[in-house]
Amino acid sequence: PGVGPAAQAGNKSSIPSPIPQAIRESMAEILRELKGKDAEVRDLIARGDFAAVWVPAFRAKDLAIALEPHLAHLAAQRRDAGEPALSGVVRGACLLDAAGDVGNRQQVEAAFSTFTAGVADVVAAFQ
Repeated sequence: PGVGPAAQAGNKSSIPSPIPQAIRESMAEILRELKGKDAEVRDLIARGDFAAVWVPAFRAKDLAIALEPHLAHLAAQRRDAGEPALSGVVRGACLLDAAGDVGNRQQVEAAFSTFTAGVADVVAAFQ
């Protein structure tokens, strides 16, 4: 006990769980918050607070999922770019969660690269 993968990955119980927040319906408001979460993750990484990156990353994942119904309002070319961009944010958030648990800066930065590229692609497709 205490030496398995879950114990080695870190203890998320020491980090406060995020309180579920309502997601605005407007694309502009969702995009604004998504960019803010990207900046928040960047700041946490810069401070070396890897165990906390999952909180804003998962909020960004929720925001990306909330944008899915808005794909129908986009022109075909933007919609074709928007779908994989949303997947990139979700994938990046999951990678950040896993890398943050391990605490390896290189892994966290690689995961952030995927995440922030997804955010940039979402912003480009939806604006």
